[in-house]
Amino acid sequence: MIEGTVDISGSAEAPAAPVSEPVSTPVAPVAEPSWRDSLSADLKDNPTLTKIADVESLAKEHVNVQKLIGADKIPRPQDDWNDQQWSDHFTRIGRPDKVDGYDLGGVEVPEGLPVSDDLQTAVVAKMHSLGLNQKQVAGVLGEYYALQGDQFTQSQGDAARTTEAGIRELQNEWGKSFGAHVDLAKRAITAAAGDGFEELAGLTMSDGTLFGDHPLVIKAFATLGDRLDEHGLVGGGQQVRTTMTPAEAAAEIDALNGGKDDFPLKYNDKNHTQHAWAVQRMNELFEMKAASSEGA
Repeated sequence: MIEGTVDISGSAEAPAAPVSEPVSTPVAPVAEPSWRDSLSADLKDNPTLTKIADVESLAKEHVNVQKLIGADKIPRPQDDWNDQQWSDHFTRIGRPDKVDGYDLGGVEVPEGLPVSDDLQTAVVAKMHSLGLNQKQVAGVLGEYYALQGDQFTQSQGDAARTTEAGIRELQNEWGKSFGAHVDLAKRAITAAAGDGFEELAGLTMSDGTLFGDHPLVIKAFATLGDRLDEHGLVGGGQQVRTTMTPAEAAAEIDALNGGKDDFPLKYNDKNHTQHAWAVQRMNELFEMKAASSEGA
């Protein structure tokens, strides 16, 4: 080998030159085209438009807005409104200017249901002050009267059943003297109430029955009338009682059989001048003793 020359055939490998890794340059994402790109800068980024996805949606929004143009607009009530603002609001939603502006002709009141005109007037006035319109007032009153009617019908039925049951008890107790006792009760109530008899008898008791029809009232005034009749204070001094209750008849039978007015002698002696009367009297007493509600 010649000195000063390089051996290119030789046995030793020359070192490889280092290979550089390719450098990737980041590429900025390309924004998708938007329907707003054609708009001016002051409109394109307006917040009210950024929420609209496409031209179709924009068209729908426009149509809806056009429908609202010219329509009556009622502001939402605010907590800090004064009385005049509330009053104006109530007028806008249909409340009449005055209480008597409501048309209540269509409100149905169940037949027989007692209604206070003064109470209804006060209630309607309150509803007017609260801002209720025609439909609301008519609806509330109609529903109220319907519920009251159902309760009234039920209470009337309960009262009728209570009265009927009480009357049957009195008929069983008084037997054939039932009519006479009722007459005494009426006379006693009339004597106590005078010209106010009808008003007193028509008062409604707590259970729905009328005062004049209540069995306990009838019994109490019948007892009072019996006492007054003994002194000629009812019925113009005439004896009203012509029959006895079963209990009274039984007591009278015992008294006569026990010797009252020599009754056994009159009853057992066919030749006695009062024998026929004694037999008739005893038969009458046994009929009154056996009398029931069916025979009253």
